[in-house]
Amino acid sequence: MSCKVRARRGILVYRVRFSGYESQEGTSLPDTPKNRERLERRAQVISDEIKARTFDYLRWFPEGNNAHLFRPAEPAPVVPPRTIAEWAEAVWLPRKVPPLVRTSLEDTYRKHLRNHIAPRFGTKRFADVTVGALEDFRVHLVAAGDDGKGLSPKTARDIIDGSFRALYRDAREEGLAVGDPFAGLRWPRRVTYEPDPFTAAERDALCAYFRRKYPDSYPLVYTLFHTGLRTGEVVGLRWGAVDLRAGRSPYASRGAAGRTIRRRRRTASARSPSGPRWSRCSAAPSHCT
Repeated sequence: MSCKVRARRGILVYRVRFSGYESQEGTSLPDTPKNRERLERRAQVISDEIKARTFDYLRWFPEGNNAHLFRPAEPAPVVPPRTIAEWAEAVWLPRKVPPLVRTSLEDTYRKHLRNHIAPRFGTKRFADVTVGALEDFRVHLVAAGDDGKGLSPKTARDIIDGSFRALYRDAREEGLAVGDPFAGLRWPRRVTYEPDPFTAAERDALCAYFRRKYPDSYPLVYTLFHTGLRTGEVVGLRWGAVDLRAGRSPYASRGAAGRTIRRRRRTASARSPSGPRWSRCSAAPSHCT
């Protein structure tokens, strides 16, 4: 390990070997006896420092060919943490657009953020979202009177465990949040009721009533009863999606609010809008007698 002076294309250069590194450092001085003598003296000092393990590359060659290997790394720029509302409005919501999410889900995210999440947590950081803060938020949503919003437990859960949790999850994936405080929130068990459908006699009586009293609404009621489609799905049907001659509908359209109606898998409990249930009466009451 040492430092030598060499001539390269008539120009004097240092050849430095130290700690496993080898480097050639130009001087821009022509190869003359006077210049070589001066650089030899400096090279000897460098060699002595290398042997004594006190050699500082940047002190001798601050703009050297290997200076980037010895310069301390520049500190990362300090970015002030964003508030929840700032990140949600600038980053999160612009990513939740169709066709990446359903139109109805996009509307739900915006509504929940604007009306409930932002007023409570908008100026806070993600580190402020704790189990205790979520408990207080839930009480605020379901409490009646001036202290709360009087929402149902189901709606409160949709806001917290649906929209807010999705927002927090995406922030955690980008390193803005840690943990999952939502997992520590306990919700009461939902009470489900057995379906109580109309009997065939009740269905026929209701269809007859609408046919007699409200003939304009009769095709809608008839279609709902005899296909099992939801109201939004029936309202969103287009004539091109209904084949009256074959008595079927491909069941792929858009709901009244722009919701995409997709084909469903045929399972034992799936609703099938095809077959003899479709008739001319369900579309044109003037043909019914």
